[in-house]
This record gives sequence, C-alpha cells and structure tokens, in this order.
Amino acid sequence: MPQILKGDTFANSQQLTAARLNQLVDQAQILVGAISEQPSITANTVEATDQTIINDGGTLKKATVGDLLGSGVPVVSQTLNSTANNDVIVTPYDGTSVVGSNYTSVDGITVVVTTLSAHGLSVNNVVQITSAGTGYNGTFRITAVTTTTFTYVLYTVATPTASPTACTYTRKATNIVNGNIVSAENAYIANELDTNTLQVDNQANINSLAVRTSNITSAMQYSGVPVWGLASVTDTAIPFAQCDATTEAQRIATCNQWRNVLSISSLTKTNKELWQIEVNFPVVVWSQWYSKFRVIVQSSGQVIAHENLFFQTTTGAFYYTSQIKISAVLPEGTVLTNDSLVFQFRYQPTLANASSILNVGFGGPLTDSEVTKVFRITKYAKP
Repeated sequence: MPQILKGDTFANSQQLTAARLNQLVDQAQILVGAISEQPSITANTVEATDQTIINDGGTLKKATVGDLLGSGVPVVSQTLNSTANNDVIVTPYDGTSVVGSNYTSVDGITVVVTTLSAHGLSVNNVVQITSAGTGYNGTFRITAVTTTTFTYVLYTVATPTASPTACTYTRKATNIVNGNIVSAENAYIANELDTNTLQVDNQANINSLAVRTSNITSAMQYSGVPVWGLASVTDTAIPFAQCDATTEAQRIATCNQWRNVLSISSLTKTNKELWQIEVNFPVVVWSQWYSKFRVIVQSSGQVIAHENLFFQTTTGAFYYTSQIKISAVLPEGTVLTNDSLVFQFRYQPTLANASSILNVGFGGPLTDSEVTKVFRITKYAKP
C-alpha cells in the first residue's frame, strides 16, 4: 500500500515539464500507511528521548516525548491508568525564591504579603515563607490574592506586626484538583492536609501515625456545639518574693500594700480567644497573718483572680506552709493589646515582730520537686 499520494501521474510518451515535476512534489500527501505500516514499538517502552515530528508554526521540527510531556500542554482525559506494578506519579516543581517582599498581620493569624512586582500566584497555590519573624515562617496555602499581594493563615497565633517586615517566599510544587477527590480505597498523606471539607464515611477511620498539628481555620462543631481549639500553653516560673514586717514601720509602709511578684508583658488577645489563667505557688509565713493574692490587667487595673488567706494563733509565732492556686478566665470578646498580667500579693500581719515574714514562691522545708511555682496561660481559639 502506498505511503505517499503523488501530486501528479505520468503516462508513457507524455511530455515531462518542470511544472508537472513541481506539482508531483508540491501536491504530494503523506498517507496513513506512512504510520500504520511501520513496525510496532514494544508495548510500554516509550522513553522520554524517543522522537517524533511536529508542526511548529508551519515548520516541521523534531520533538522528543519528553519535550511534549514537559511543555505544560494540558492533558485532557477522563481516565488515567498505569500498567501493572507501576504507580501514577505527578511531580510538579518548586519555583525560585523571591526576596524583597514584606508582610503585615494585625491579629497574628492572617498574614498579608506585599511583593515588589506582580507575583502571578493564585488562591490555593502553596508558598514557603522564610526569613520572616518568629511564628511567620513555614509552608502555607494562599487564601486570597491581588496583583501584588497574597494572604495566608498561620497555624498558631504569632505576635501581631502592623509594620511591614521583610520576608522571602517560594512557590511550592502543588497538584491542584479543581473538583472533589473520592478515594475508593485508603488515602495516605505524608505531610499536611489542608481542606475546606473532610468527609469520612461511617466505616472509615482517621489515623495519625505520629504527633501532628491540626489547623482548623473555620468554625468547628461537635454535635452542633462550637468547639474551642487549644492554641498554646505558656508557663512562666514564679520567682521568690518576700515581705518582712519585723518592725512596725515595715509592717505599715512595706507590707500593707500591693506588691508585684511577677509581670507577664507584651500580651495580645483577640476577641475570638479564651484564656485560662492558673497561678500555682507555695507560701511560707511566720506569726499571725492576713494576706491577699490577685492577678490584675495592668492597663485597666481589673482584678481577674484573687484569693484571701487568714490565720491567727493565740500562741505567738507560728510556722505555716501552703500550696495555693488561683485561677481565672478571660472570656471570648475580651481584648488585650500589648498589655500585661500582674501577679501581686499583700501581707497584713497582726503585729510586727521577728517572725512577721511572708515568703511567696518558697516551700520552706519542701523541695522544689514537691511544690509548684508556675503562672500558666492556656489559650483557646475559635476560627
């Protein structure tokens, strides 16, 4: 079977002219047999270096299979299958690092990055942030874009920054599926899962083989009831503090007033957070006494936790050791902006003598392993 259709056909005794020779070549056509009658390649042996011919803007050019598959041409197919003992692997590639950008975050959660020029990123692209401040580095999904800005959401609360701060970003290799993903069998995720909806059938389990962080940036409910997420736990050691009322002047002027034991500063709380405050500390006191302990918000002077202790003996000097705990909750809607929480005490002995001494953060005969000296802030958040 011919593989080329001639542009002209000659018969015996016909005149051979230049025009007919040109027509013979110029109007010739490659027939399907030029492909179908070639030897077949061994199944499943096509390699990236194998070659073919393409029409590149009106010019025939050589191209390899690797050229075609790596050119970014969309692959349109309803079914993508592999052969036995082979996986289907889709591997995108990271972009280059881009320096010179700046970020801001008014709440320490939502971060806006401003670039020097158009970034070309889209919602659901993934970027890696480096060279930023504490808490702002990492790999994140983009949630909003403009021509020269993109937005991402942190996994845990960081210190807000209203002033533009330098950072570097890299577009990470990402496989984006514009539609639902249904797995008929098991699905394994080696790193992070970032999704709007995760639906698991009644018979399925969600297993984590190691300790991982679950970041939920939208409302979460359990049986219809909103659930608070644990954001962080911060412990600060309570130092030793003493009030010495061995003289009457000290009893009135020094001890009979509020004194600071510990101040935790630079605190910022959003209206979507709930904070639980727990203060655990030992006290040792001699003699008859009346003491008060409290935690206040420094800017307003609001008392959020307090405890009053009273003990009196008619036998004179008395030695007393106790472990005390006071607690409070800063509820949803309460806002702190670069504020401080202050732990204070006030000692009011009934008389001044050599035994009128109150020690805070000191266990007396008890060792440090037997007492607790900590100011704990447990933060819970709602998306």
